[in-house]
Amino acid sequence: AWYRGGRLVIATDGACWNQQLGWARRAGLGIYVGPRCGNLSAALPGMDQSSGRAELLAIILVFAEAGRLGLQVEILTDYECAAKAWAAWSGGPSFHPREQLDLWRRLEPLARAALAAGSALTWVAAHGRAAHEQELRWNKLVDDLAVQGSKRHTGLQRLTQAIRLKEANQEKAQAVQRHM
Repeated sequence: AWYRGGRLVIATDGACWNQQLGWARRAGLGIYVGPRCGNLSAALPGMDQSSGRAELLAIILVFAEAGRLGLQVEILTDYECAAKAWAAWSGGPSFHPREQLDLWRRLEPLARAALAAGSALTWVAAHGRAAHEQELRWNKLVDDLAVQGSKRHTGLQRLTQAIRLKEANQEKAQAVQRHM
């Protein structure tokens, strides 16, 4: 485990295969606490598959568990939207997300409680551009976990998601036709 400023440092990340193809997206999340520390690699549940959604869920899981255990943590993330939201909740410029509103609503009270408890969220430049060597190493390790998580989707999950997405698109098309 790595501590900085009295906080347990935990890296989070999300990854998504076929990000451009809605029906083929498969996202996963990673949480890296340290060598032999119960790190997490998991497929993103649900129909809405994106790296941003996976990133947010990883951050939510860390803040929820840290709050439950009374831990001060420092989350390292390369998700710029999360860093902007954290800055806004810390008194900086306002931030208004446009996507994943359900997850932002879950994250905000957890993040505000974490902030009040002395936790932090630090933005780390993605894929080899981090200024701090340890941050760079941890970002690579958590990225690998997130990619592994995106590959954990089963064939049945993929088929079910594709069918549901097709049905949802058909319903939207029918609704548009009714309003014409």
